[in-house]
Amino acid sequence: MTASQPLDASDLLGEFVNTPDMHALLGRIDSSVVELRFAEGLRRNWLAARAEASIQLAHYESTIDGARTDLAELRLATVGHENKGDERADPSLLQALDYWKAHHWTERTWPPLNTRGPIRVVEKPIPTVLGQVHKILTSRLSSQGLISEGGVAIPSDPGAVQAVNMIVASSLPAPIRAGLIIWLAGQRPVFESHSVQVARTFARHHLVISGFEPTGTLLIGLELARSEEALISFGNPDPRPWLRAYCRAMESAVAPTLEMIRHVQAGKLPD
Repeated sequence: MTASQPLDASDLLGEFVNTPDMHALLGRIDSSVVELRFAEGLRRNWLAARAEASIQLAHYESTIDGARTDLAELRLATVGHENKGDERADPSLLQALDYWKAHHWTERTWPPLNTRGPIRVVEKPIPTVLGQVHKILTSRLSSQGLISEGGVAIPSDPGAVQAVNMIVASSLPAPIRAGLIIWLAGQRPVFESHSVQVARTFARHHLVISGFEPTGTLLIGLELARSEEALISFGNPDPRPWLRAYCRAMESAVAPTLEMIRHVQAGKLPD
């Protein structure tokens, strides 16, 4: 299996997902996601829970990338963010705020979780989503001259975009598709910069839009930030160790996500 042809070895991945340990792990993830979908705290507070998940994911994903932030400070910075642009602010906080803006944008494209009326959702094309997320993540840096303006939202490898399309259209289980999208970004970047960050945001988006994890609240980034296995395996040219670590992080993320939902329901968020 190669990054240039990530699905040529689909039979190999098919064998991988059907090994006893992965089959059992994917089954547990399926059950856990159902439990998350019917969490009592999401009946009326799903919108607030999604919003809090975007903030926490930005916080944890920034940590993965070496930018440590204070969660309460980041949460405060997201309030009235349109009027904030102080370049003197902590660079780590500004980075986390960019990550949050990307998650926040995708979040606003999702269908409502609980509604009594019919829902008509027009799904945005994959290149459009990838380009818009990249633009959000890099516009501030481009305006400061830190990255090339010509590379903003313009794929440096159109073939990598096609590879993402192939993954999304594949018959692989949704957790495997999401993990493979992120792994591919590390092996074959779509953009000149920030491809992995784009992929993390898009993977979350795909899990929601595909209907696998429609709540949009799963805090996978929290568990990835804690996982030495994920850190070590991410750069492996064989995606299977990373996919195993990613799926384990997904399973482990359910309990803290349910706790976060309870905090949202109670109106008392953790610092």
